Amino acid sequence: MITETSFESWFPDYLSVDAKDAFQKAFGTFKALRSVYSCSQQGYVQGAAFKGFTILRKNRSNSCEEKQVSGIILSNSCDIDCANRRDYPVNVTFAPLLTIESLGAMWTAGGANEHQVRDRMSMVKRQSVSHLFYLPNGPHGKDVVCDFSTLGVMRMDDFIDNSTAHIFTLNDIGYYFFLIKLSIHFLRLTDGVQRESPLVQ
Repeated sequence: MITETSFESWFPDYLSVDAKDAFQKAFGTFKALRSVYSCSQQGYVQGAAFKGFTILRKNRSNSCEEKQVSGIILSNSCDIDCANRRDYPVNVTFAPLLTIESLGAMWTAGGANEHQVRDRMSMVKRQSVSHLFYLPNGPHGKDVVCDFSTLGVMRMDDFIDNSTAHIFTLNDIGYYFFLIKLSIHFLRLTDGVQRESPLVQ
């Protein structure tokens, strides 16, 4: 779980005092925070969410089916910038978004009781689950979670052709929360594991 002390250690050195103060105020009240969204940015950038992503799912017969999902872009913004000429096809990597209600329904279907679902939901909203990034009600009108454990990749050209609507884009504060959760999920060192280098003879 992220604590206030560990969170502050993630602040970039180049942030102004005002920006650091804004981060400190945002942290700890994230459950009620509504200022993690940008109202003006709607381009294809890291941290922007759209409808129209396609993800593959293997069913019980071992065949794959395509499913249309909403998702948030994980790819580096420059890598998918349409203004950059490429000699090869560009892919966009994304993480699916699901509503908090559908997450609870999945737990219930898996056998969790009402008390367990409530406890798990509380952990998600406290950002205590590393692979789930909780985003409170905003321009999309729903509490959602971004699932970093279930990623999708599709051709950028196909995504542009199929994307139906911009949902939201994270502002600077939301974006840094996003990067922190992303880093913790994919890059955190394993607890209790020391990666010692062999002695040079």
